[in-house]
Formats: sequence, structure tokens, C-alpha cells
Amino acid sequence: MSESTFWDPVIEAMPRLELEALQGKRLASQVDWVYRNSTFFHEWYSRAGVTPSDIHGRSDLTKLPTMSKDDLRTWRKETHDPFSGTLCVSPKMLVRMHHSTGTSGMPNIYGLTQRDWDDVTDQFARMLYRVGVRSGDVTNNWLESAMSWHGFAMTAPGARRIGATVYSLEPDNRSIAQTNLEMLSGAEMTCLFVYHPEFEINYLRRSQVDPKRIHPGLRFVYSAALTMPTRRKLLEEAWGVPYWNMGGGGDQYLSESECKYSAPAMHMPEDRTIVEVLDPVTHEPVGPGEE
Repeated sequence: MSESTFWDPVIEAMPRLELEALQGKRLASQVDWVYRNSTFFHEWYSRAGVTPSDIHGRSDLTKLPTMSKDDLRTWRKETHDPFSGTLCVSPKMLVRMHHSTGTSGMPNIYGLTQRDWDDVTDQFARMLYRVGVRSGDVTNNWLESAMSWHGFAMTAPGARRIGATVYSLEPDNRSIAQTNLEMLSGAEMTCLFVYHPEFEINYLRRSQVDPKRIHPGLRFVYSAALTMPTRRKLLEEAWGVPYWNMGGGGDQYLSESECKYSAPAMHMPEDRTIVEVLDPVTHEPVGPGEE
């Protein structure tokens, strides 16, 4: 693959040993940062008998205690801290606040400093570039308008950083097809951020709209909707273009995505993330290929 395949060739094509060394260095630095600045993590690690001096690299990851959203909710209930003790800076330094979806309980709140904003925007640019967004493209972002509280609304500044034009006009995430094929029929969209496959496929079938007739330059659609082969086939037949998955892992800032070389597997931002697969009951790591 040529360098034009990558948004950040230095990181994305880094040799594995160099990448793992970078992961270890950043893990140690992050543990030290949250231990010194987050009341939640300081206490959480102290309870487990862990200090930053114990974490030197990737091999020390299993020393860190696991946590869940419920642990954050309990902390907030007991301390009345809206950030559940995780904020490492003064709230006045935040340029944006988001919260989780709340599907498993009270949403958790987190914020971005300007440095965070710049970093996360670049991560989303990398993800979007991987699925095919390029400078000069015209796309949409329903999250920025209908669900701006969601961390994945950062796809909009990510696309703009690449050089794409972004329309953020959807009133909610169930009217994406109507907005982009009716209200924006003259916008010459080249790639569309979709979300509810069933809503959109039903609309396209019912209205007998041909997306490629309305937007002749449309190259692909993309979404965080998880897709088995059958669902992908239905999506591609309905829209008349390829479908690419991005962010299907569910985390609001974990900007993983497919590319034409990896689908249906997704690339993870491994310079920013170490993926650990744990047994949900014992919290112990499982072997390769195990659920």
C-alpha cells in the first residue's frame, strides 16, 4: 500500500516492535498522570496496591485493576462530583463536554481540553480517511446536530480537518435518508454518514428513491452500525454503493474502522489504545480467539 492510503503514515505503518514500545511508554505516562490528578484513579489504584512506579510497559497492564461504568456511578453518588473523580484538570479548562449514552444506567460525563480536542479530532480524521473520506468530499454529520452530546460528534471536525465539507442538518438520527436525499438533493454528496439501516432501507424501498440519481458522485456510505454479511448486502443494495463500518465497537472515542483491505475486521488506533479481552465475570484475560 502506498503512503496515500494513510492519514498518518508514521504511526499507521509503524513496525510492530516500535508500536509496542510506544504503547508501553504511553501507558506508563498515562497511569502516572491519572494517579496524580484524578481522585477516582488515585484511590482505585491505591486500593489495588498499584502505584505508577509499578507500571513500566505493556507487560504490566494486568497489574492495573479493572473498572466499570457502575463504579463511576457509585463514586458520583457518594461524592456528588459530576465527573466521578476522573477529571484531571480544572473544569474551566474544558472546551467541550460529552456524556455516555446511558443505555446501561445514568450517563457518565467527561470533558475535553483544547489539547484533547485537537488530539481526538486527528484520531477521527485518521478513521475517516481510512474508510475513504478525502479533501474535497461532501458529507453529512447527524451527530453534530441531533446528538451533539455524543463523543462521536467529533466525526464532523475530523472530516473538516481532512478538507471535506460537512452538512450537519439532520433533526434526529431517524431521518438521515430523507434529509440527505430530499432537503440536500442539490448538495452533490460524495459520501454519507448513515446510522439506522432498517429506517433507511425502508425509506428507500417505500419512496423508490435512487440515491445515485440524486447524488451521482456518491462513492460510499459509512456508519457505526455493526454489520453481518447479510446486513451489509442489504445496505449496499439499497444505497447502490459500498458500505464501510467505523466505530462499531461502541466506545465514543475509540475510533476504529474498516478499510478495503481489512473488512469486516476493524483497525484500532493502537498508538492510543491497548486492547485487552477479558472474561466478563472473572475480569481475567482470555486466550487468543476466546470470547
